[in-house]
Amino acid sequence: MKIDSIEISVFELPMYQSTIRLLDAASGSGTLGQGAGSSRNLVPVQVIHVRTDEGVDGVCTVGDWRYTEMNPQQLAHLRQLAIGENPLNRERLYSKLRSAARFYDPAWFGGFDNCLWDIAGKVSELPVAQLLGGAEQ
Repeated sequence: MKIDSIEISVFELPMYQSTIRLLDAASGSGTLGQGAGSSRNLVPVQVIHVRTDEGVDGVCTVGDWRYTEMNPQQLAHLRQLAIGENPLNRERLYSKLRSAARFYDPAWFGGFDNCLWDIAGKVSELPVAQLLGGAEQ
């Protein structure tokens, strides 16, 4: 099995203003603060799709207003490094990305890695949680 394509979909979703209460653990007192969203603003959300030559898709969000979005240069570089590689060989891909993309913000690596785990779960017909070791008893 080999990675055949990597695509990004962008959606705009409404984000609502949220109020959070921050508490000091020692005193129990707190203050109210505003969350990052504002009332009914449309915010772009990126979803990465990693597809294999066997028709298995791995999907994950890779960016929105809370964390780093993937830019076109990073996507082109990721495609160059990952297409043709075995998606089940996550450690090799991660090592390859870390050394070749060391000047990029690595925050989007997690979204790509989640896609690889999604593919592994679908191929093995097991929940990703179980592949990661499952819940402790």
